[in-house]
Amino acid sequence: MGIAPARQLTRAAVFGSVRILKRDIARGSAAKLHSEAFTREPVLGLHLVRSGELVVKAATTGSILLTAGSVFVTQQPADAVAQSRTTVTTLVIPAAAARGLPLPASAAWRLTESPLLAPVVDFIVRAGDAVDPDLNGFSAYHFEHLLQEMFVGLLIETNRPALALGHPQPFTDALAVIVVRCSDPLLTPAAVAQDVRLSLRQLQRVFRERGTTIGRELRRARVEQAIAVLRDQKRDVLSIDRVAEMVGFSSGSSLARAMAAEGHVSPTRAARSLGSGNRNDPELLKPERAA
Repeated sequence: MGIAPARQLTRAAVFGSVRILKRDIARGSAAKLHSEAFTREPVLGLHLVRSGELVVKAATTGSILLTAGSVFVTQQPADAVAQSRTTVTTLVIPAAAARGLPLPASAAWRLTESPLLAPVVDFIVRAGDAVDPDLNGFSAYHFEHLLQEMFVGLLIETNRPALALGHPQPFTDALAVIVVRCSDPLLTPAAVAQDVRLSLRQLQRVFRERGTTIGRELRRARVEQAIAVLRDQKRDVLSIDRVAEMVGFSSGSSLARAMAAEGHVSPTRAARSLGSGNRNDPELLKPERAA
């Protein structure tokens, strides 16, 4: 069967950096998965085939046939062709939200069964059904963050390799905990160690062998999240202290010290630069010191 020109109806619910797309794709039509949602930032897409059949074509995985109820992830733009009239709901988040997670090398993969899968997918579908949600900047940030955390939590749960005795993965598991919970001010190195069922001393040794520390990775994750908040125009009304609290720091001065330690400009200078319209200031986005 030849591929017809793209014929699809797309609707989107927007929550900050997160998009939920609902698409109705005609039989034989091609669709670009998630690439149209963002043009400048790498993204991850979580896709639910709600009805019909879809063949996904990705460079590293070949063709995957997905039927109604299938849930899959793409970390690179992928082409799809509807084998019948197909409806797809897609959650798109910045790839930076999952930085540090040990994801498969594939461009696209099907998610395995998990107790989290059905409730997370149901929540995403319901959120996507919302039309022009009446959320203020503060509420929108938390809803955006909730969707990101649900996606990342699902990635961790469904892609966690079997931890057979003698084959522990404390480093990658600890990084996953940090990625998901870094905005929690109660997350300390000791709490990370408790989550991965190691003593603090054991986990410190694991990180030391990798040339880093638990505290350093926790600081880095919180700073990256703070920068993401500062870059968002909708967050301009938030004070530096409030931004700091939202990402797990105790105060604006704590955030400033952490940003300096990671080689970034101060949050005040970053906010001033972004407020002038320069939201891709390389001084803000890249550490100033060499790695």
